[in-house]
Amino acid sequence: MSKRNLLLASAAYAALATAGSAATVTATFDFTASGPTGWDSSYAFSEAGAALVVTAHNYNSSKEIYRDVQVGRWTGWGLGIGSYSGDNHRVDGYCRDEVLSFSFDREVKILSVEFGAFWGSHNKFDLFVGDAGELVFDSWDYVDDTVALGGATGTWFGIGASAWNSAFKVRSITVSWDDGINNNPAPIPLPAGGALMLTGLAGLAALRRKRRRTDR
Repeated sequence: MSKRNLLLASAAYAALATAGSAATVTATFDFTASGPTGWDSSYAFSEAGAALVVTAHNYNSSKEIYRDVQVGRWTGWGLGIGSYSGDNHRVDGYCRDEVLSFSFDREVKILSVEFGAFWGSHNKFDLFVGDAGELVFDSWDYVDDTVALGGATGTWFGIGASAWNSAFKVRSITVSWDDGINNNPAPIPLPAGGALMLTGLAGLAALRRKRRRTDR
């Protein structure tokens, strides 16, 4: 084998050893499915290897969380919030603004949210995107059965209601993430005997170079 072919073979095996592609995982967390129900300080969920913790809070007009409250879950209905006596069990902006906090164990892209149990019409919601519970971004949109959220990325999201006549439950949330580690998948091992073959080829090349020097 010529030196050029040896280099090509070495490069090919090096490419095989480091090549790989990370797959995108898409998962829907269904809060209406059978499971624990009622009021609690938090609820934990898992889908496709990702973990999610949901909590509930009140927030003010400056979009700052100032109190933790109870999150409710009901089979067939989804998630709501109870933050005061006589609350209607939905995420609402009546008396106190309420927000559900979705904290993931990895960075995800939020794709859509499914709503339900609306209170009247013209309901609006606040979308918060951030890390560690900080409300670093918010936007308004009208509640619909399912709302596409444009693929914002983060580890923490909030779905809140600050309008007095807005009230709804959150039925599910769909997110996606890259299953690679920092986009660098584990190296693909060389085929059986590949490393030995490279060593042998390198030895043959060295021997040929030695013979050429001797012939001179």
